[in-house]
Amino acid sequence: MYVYMGAKPWLLIGDPYLAHELLSINGSATADRPFQLFTHEYFAQDRGINFCNPSSQWSTTRGAVLRLIGPKSILPIRAIVESEINEFIEGILSSGDNQIDILQPLELSVMNALLRITVGKRASTVEDPFFINIRAALHEGFTYSDIMKDMNTFFPIFPILDYLFHRPQMERFVRDKFIPMYDKLIKEALENDGNCIAKELHQLDYMDEMAVIVTITWNVVMLCCHVDVQNTLQKEIDTFITMFKRLPTFDDRDHFSHLISFQKECIRYRPFTITGLHHETTKDVSCRGYYIPKGTTIASNMRAMHMSPDIFDDPETFKPDRLIHHLKPMSALVNAAVQDRDLYIFGWGRRTCIGAHLAEMQMFTILVNLLAQCVIEPAIDQDQIPRLPNPDNLNDYASLVMPQGTVVRIRKRPITP
Repeated sequence: MYVYMGAKPWLLIGDPYLAHELLSINGSATADRPFQLFTHEYFAQDRGINFCNPSSQWSTTRGAVLRLIGPKSILPIRAIVESEINEFIEGILSSGDNQIDILQPLELSVMNALLRITVGKRASTVEDPFFINIRAALHEGFTYSDIMKDMNTFFPIFPILDYLFHRPQMERFVRDKFIPMYDKLIKEALENDGNCIAKELHQLDYMDEMAVIVTITWNVVMLCCHVDVQNTLQKEIDTFITMFKRLPTFDDRDHFSHLISFQKECIRYRPFTITGLHHETTKDVSCRGYYIPKGTTIASNMRAMHMSPDIFDDPETFKPDRLIHHLKPMSALVNAAVQDRDLYIFGWGRRTCIGAHLAEMQMFTILVNLLAQCVIEPAIDQDQIPRLPNPDNLNDYASLVMPQGTVVRIRKRPITP
């Protein structure tokens, strides 16, 4: 769908084959990021890889980050993720209240893992001022990255709106909160004895822990609604533990066809992002007889792609075993031929998500450890009636799609191998 948002031409793509043709095959002309006030003028400022346009420096930085968090470097990172998910589960089970909002403890676990990997630091609890400040800054940054906060890009006739409402807030946030926090974290990381990415790359980019958090939250919601699926996944995990006398790791994922299929189907059924990060054409492009002018913003409609009846049978139905024969890691398929990909959430061409392998490892590790030790049940209301979360009730948060109901009961499994 081609539309004008004010003065800006936009192309919204719901066909993954067209997205592959435009963003992968024609990637040299479609890999730029469109200008957004917060991400370009205040936040990134030509640093990092997510919001900068391709260049020799961008390629060097991207390659360096991939070496540090890619598949060949994953073993020490995996140990950090496993220790944080164990802290997460112990905290839930020792709280004395089985009914919790899963979102904030999950944020603590995932954020701690990424903080330890990048700057060698962690928060102790959700009440830790360090966690509260980091979380608040990340959430505020997310709200400013919403295109609705950047209307002057689309309607330049109204610049006064930006100067009155958005620019001062963004400038204060970056100057008074983000930069001091960022500089302090980097300084402490360089002074500490432990290993972390900051010692290899002094310029750290935005790392998207929210993709993992939102995906696992959807996993919990769907398992709460589908007890039979939860039982199947736990039997799969129990069989492995009985055979090998240990908890599985991401290296053992080939033993978990049901779990892998379930996680992929959750992402297909409820993608964690609406459009992902956008692309922009750097020159006029012709594709399938269509003319796409220079300066067009291209966005992938993740909902349309993953709900296409041309690709997925009965797409509106949640089928946990739908992808049981598609067990290759999503991170290994991001650069595959489009007909071989089963999901499109990690992007296209030069802009595929550099942290896909890390994110996938985290998702697997969290779910395996959670199901090995815990039972997930619906919350109980004031009348002591179980209330299942409704997967059709959604919250749009900047570019993310989250379930509305995140309160569940989590109990220790009565019998484990």
